[in-house]
Amino acid sequence: MSAVKEWFKREFLTPRRLAFNVIWYGVHVGTFAYGWYSQASNQLLKGLNTLQFSVWSSRGAGLVLAVDGFLILVPMLRNIIRVIRPKLTWLFPADENIWFHRQVAYSMAFWAMVHTTAHYVNFINVERRQLRPGKALDIHYTQPGGITGHVMLLIMVLMYTTAHHKVRHQCFEAFWYTHHLAFFFMIGLYTHAVGCFVRPTALPAFTATFPFYDPKICIGYLSWRATIWPGIIYFGERIYREIRARRSTKLSKVLVHPSGAMEFRIIKPSFKYTAGQWLFFQ
Repeated sequence: MSAVKEWFKREFLTPRRLAFNVIWYGVHVGTFAYGWYSQASNQLLKGLNTLQFSVWSSRGAGLVLAVDGFLILVPMLRNIIRVIRPKLTWLFPADENIWFHRQVAYSMAFWAMVHTTAHYVNFINVERRQLRPGKALDIHYTQPGGITGHVMLLIMVLMYTTAHHKVRHQCFEAFWYTHHLAFFFMIGLYTHAVGCFVRPTALPAFTATFPFYDPKICIGYLSWRATIWPGIIYFGERIYREIRARRSTKLSKVLVHPSGAMEFRIIKPSFKYTAGQWLFFQ
């Protein structure tokens, strides 16, 4: 019990973490409230608003997930963090990027449950009230929104379970390879709205050109326009890291000190060490 109290005090009650949590949860609740209100007050969607709390909750949670979808990759931009770390340490906790990545992941898990549960209720009621042609199962498993949503949920289950510290320590390869499914998760996130569920008409308005739906009829948040940028930058970073990793590296000496610490001496002309950098051995 004391260990739980110490963890709670460390994670929530220290001045810096307390300030972070107040801002973090405040922004999330505020974003959810805005998404709820924007859906409930939209007169074009009065037919869909007959579903009331379920559709309002799904839209609010969807907007929060769009924000978290933008943030989840930001702490993984190592080269950018390396540049800004010496200059913005007072503002941005660059040394805690993995911790921040986990906070975004925890938030995504919670709001994904809210979003998914609300949509399950939405789809059942759409079928019951015949707001649109088709059955709930069709929306779930034959339309783009349902397909991408279920694929993202499956990927989240695989990534979250293998990211648990016990699994990660016992089988790091499982964590490493399942986390590369993030590529497909982000593709699903960017294309989730192409199903055109949020619309005032009974039938969707698809087009032959990108983004493959009419934004005048399909009234989504168009959040992909923002969430896609961290993905593009991250993809560019991974390409750059692969190119840099293939440059010649020579391990000149390995020393084991009396304290048990191991020292590696590496010769790599293209590499300039700065205190605080990470080094991965494979």
